[in-house]
Amino acid sequence: MFGDDAQHSWPRWGEYDILESIHMENFATTTLHTRASCDQRWVNNGIDFVGQGWASGTLGTNKAKNCWVKAPQEYNNQGCGQKLPAGSFGPDFNKNQGGTFVAEWDRTVRKFMRTWFFPAGKEPIDLVASSPQPDMWGTPNSFFTLNERWCTADHFKNMRMVFDTTFCGD
Repeated sequence: MFGDDAQHSWPRWGEYDILESIHMENFATTTLHTRASCDQRWVNNGIDFVGQGWASGTLGTNKAKNCWVKAPQEYNNQGCGQKLPAGSFGPDFNKNQGGTFVAEWDRTVRKFMRTWFFPAGKEPIDLVASSPQPDMWGTPNSFFTLNERWCTADHFKNMRMVFDTTFCGD
């Protein structure tokens, strides 16, 4: 999902990549791309989310926790990304007949964005019901705070859902 309008170019209104990946990776990544002042340094793998951890920045040892597309020690336009479990993309994902990605965006009450990946056949029963209960699904595979101290909800406006397969990109 990304925000855009005629008066504000990307990333003014932010981008929330529920899933993205490249080449033959066997995992997807959930990523935020923003303007300055969207810091996720207080979000921790194993506590706030469970997955393979944060994407690496340009030094290889640093974690890409700054969502600003021009953040120091991160790749240009990298944003902050959390790696989902193995099998959430690529050959293993295909071999296991896919899966389901669920995203929740709460900009006003609990102030977060979180994502789950469920392998095919492992989806919660209430997901297809009329009233899903995400708090009953366990720790999400990705979690980003929209707490005013670190990354305000105003980083994300005018969002549109986009489905894209890019070939020969960077």
